[in-house]
Amino acid sequence: MKGYRFINTETLAETLRRAGKCATCGSTLTLSEDTSVRRGLVSQMSIQCENPAGSMISYLSNPYSEEARVVNTLSVLGMRMVGSGLEIFCAFMNTLPPVSPPCYSEHNQRILKASLAEAEASQKAAASQLHKLQRAR
Repeated sequence: MKGYRFINTETLAETLRRAGKCATCGSTLTLSEDTSVRRGLVSQMSIQCENPAGSMISYLSNPYSEEARVVNTLSVLGMRMVGSGLEIFCAFMNTLPPVSPPCYSEHNQRILKASLAEAEASQKAAASQLHKLQRAR
C-alpha cells in the first residue's frame, strides 16, 4: 500500500488487539498515541506488547518528518481547492484538529512559492515555443 488514508484508529487498535501477537513473547499488542507530539493532522503512534519484557515498535508515524509536512501541506492545499475551511472538514471527519493558524500560513506560503515557480517555468516554456514557431515561418 502507498499513499495516505483516513483510518479509524479505534477499529485499528481493536483489530490489532485481537489479531496481533508480539514476535518476542506472543502476548497481545496494543496501539497507542502520544498526543503531546502531534503536529497538525499527524501524531506519533506506537505498537506495544502488553508484556513489559516483550517488544515495542517505537513509532509508526513521525510528526517531525518530511512526510508529516507533506500531509499537512496537502490538507491546506485540498481545503483551498475545495473552498472549505480545514477546521470544518476535520470536525466533520472526526480527525485530529488541523494545523495552527501560523502553520497554515507557512503551508500557504510554501504552496504560493511552488505555484509561482511552476507558473514562471510554464510561461518561459510557452514563450520559447512561440519564438520557435515564429522563426519557422
